[in-house]
Amino acid sequence: MSRLLGQSTDAARLAAVGTVVEENIGVGEFSRLAGLLESTEGHASIRLAFSFSAAGGKGGVPLLDGEVTAELPVLCQRCLSPVTLPVMTEFHLALLDDESQNAGVQPPYEPVLREDEDAGSRGWRLLELIEDELLLSMPMSPMHELAIQCAEIDDSVAVEEDKQAPFAGLKDLLDHQK
Repeated sequence: MSRLLGQSTDAARLAAVGTVVEENIGVGEFSRLAGLLESTEGHASIRLAFSFSAAGGKGGVPLLDGEVTAELPVLCQRCLSPVTLPVMTEFHLALLDDESQNAGVQPPYEPVLREDEDAGSRGWRLLELIEDELLLSMPMSPMHELAIQCAEIDDSVAVEEDKQAPFAGLKDLLDHQK
């Protein structure tokens, strides 16, 4: 992983020179996403392009156009067997230092305000922005595309349950009160 993605980065400096970043990184680099995956095998292909908006005063607002493609190994929520989930997301973000810059942001750009903990560093954590977009693009319940692709569930193992009648103790109470 490049230093650019892994550390706090000055988006205005990158936008000033029209930086384009293309990189492949392991899905294990995304700490929050890794907890949802069956394994951390695989890579994400990332393309980021920085520019400035025409509005916003003082040279505009840094803009980030991004595309992330990955194949994520997850558990199918229908059959609980591994499935590879293809994910592709495009995003257009306006990277704001403060809320006053929001007025100049036009669609398709979504304003993103830097968190307070980042304000002192003047930097953006690009890896976290990319991870946010990947998390947002994942389905709530990942499954095989077709139900026929799911592994057969072994019904031969019967789970014995203690069947208890909900009002079984009521008869004893009524008999006891007489």
